[in-house]
Amino acid sequence: MIQFQNQHITVFQSALYMTTSAIIQAEDAVIMTDPTWLPKEIETIRACIDEMIGDRQLYIIYTHSD
Repeated sequence: MIQFQNQHITVFQSALYMTTSAIIQAEDAVIMTDPTWLPKEIETIRACIDEMIGDRQLYIIYTHSD
């Protein structure tokens, strides 16, 4: 499910329509874009965020309405 990963960004690709979700790690925040739809994929992304968030704020950005 992880399509790309480096020190600051992790990109997940969904099995559904090949959509992607990104987790960006900044100094004082974790930013997630476009969470996927499938329950198992959401659980995987959430577990990844839980491991990295620490005391930082989480922001979720939706770039489209679907």
